[in-house]
Amino acid sequence: MNQSNDSTMPPTDNKYRVNLTGQKLVIPDLWPAFSKWKSGTNPHQAGLVENVIKPAVERTLLDEQARNEFLGMSCEIWIYPDFPDASAEVLEPVALFTIWLLLFGDLFVYGSSSLFTPFLLDTETRTKSMEDFLRKYEAWKEEQPADEEERRVMEWEPENDNPEMVMVYTLLDDVRLRLWERHGVDEEELKWLDFFVALHVEERFLLDGIGVMGREFYDDNSKLKILVRRKTTCAVEIIMWFSRVLGGKEGEMMPSEKERDIEEIRELELRGKGLGTAFVLINELFTLKKKLENEAECLIPIIMEERNYDLEAATHSVVQQIYAAIKYVDEQTAAYKARCEPDVAVKIDRLVEAYQTIITSTLHFCTSSPWYGLMSHRQEDGSFVITL
Repeated sequence: MNQSNDSTMPPTDNKYRVNLTGQKLVIPDLWPAFSKWKSGTNPHQAGLVENVIKPAVERTLLDEQARNEFLGMSCEIWIYPDFPDASAEVLEPVALFTIWLLLFGDLFVYGSSSLFTPFLLDTETRTKSMEDFLRKYEAWKEEQPADEEERRVMEWEPENDNPEMVMVYTLLDDVRLRLWERHGVDEEELKWLDFFVALHVEERFLLDGIGVMGREFYDDNSKLKILVRRKTTCAVEIIMWFSRVLGGKEGEMMPSEKERDIEEIRELELRGKGLGTAFVLINELFTLKKKLENEAECLIPIIMEERNYDLEAATHSVVQQIYAAIKYVDEQTAAYKARCEPDVAVKIDRLVEAYQTIITSTLHFCTSSPWYGLMSHRQEDGSFVITL
């Protein structure tokens, strides 16, 4: 594992990306490092696949082949381990949101994919659609409708005739309405919409061809710069959105809103750096092949160029960052529990476990879903050897 000198570095293109074609990405088995973190499945999984996921995909994707391909990715591998203790009621909007997130990324980042083959969307169309959505978002925040009829009047429709785009955003409206029905419209509940603004800003940067340099991706201490994350993966927003808005009934999965006024819990939530780091870097490792195939921006080639690393050194650097993030989260949790009352320590455990399951389910999804196609690259020792 060596740093490469200038004469041996592969050529780069004008998108700030190393040519990695044919090289082997070797990722060690990460599960032992997460052995103390909560993970699991949810007993409602089978029923919700039939009653929620399949109907949502069938009404969103118009092409039968596209529907079958999306269902074949087994997105429930990611959805349900996030909340192993949650009720079916909580899981429904999570499932709809996850479907939306996956389709949104495919539609807007790449413009077209196997899921949207008939509809090649140019940059102008995608940008216009996002601008339309953001304007509607501001209306949602200002108007805060009181009843279902008023809410449905506000449903957003893009100003274009692309059927797939209309259906993808209709799916998001379904999530929004379910949340309003569940939580009511108040200041705390509306914070979830901030996630969508962050995500749309990220996609706008990508559409404009603005990549994120390695030194902006994370600092030398692997502590995420939250504002910069709004230009990349919005990892912290995803974690907070899942955990806070979809926390379920009081005590079901994590501390209630009232309980989170406790100083230690509030401070721990603000220190989401280790969680965000782990979320981002796991995704970057295991999606590298797919991102390169789709010419999407990704971290490892950026590290190689900025630090003059070869692929092995860059991979090692990312893996060590993941280990450091796990250690950071564990140490922060222990420190907060040590200085608080026993009843607060129990609430901290519930909060941290809710976060942990999001990270472990992401690892499970990235390594197991047919969407990424990595299972055939898994070795007997749990590592992955992937030819790029």
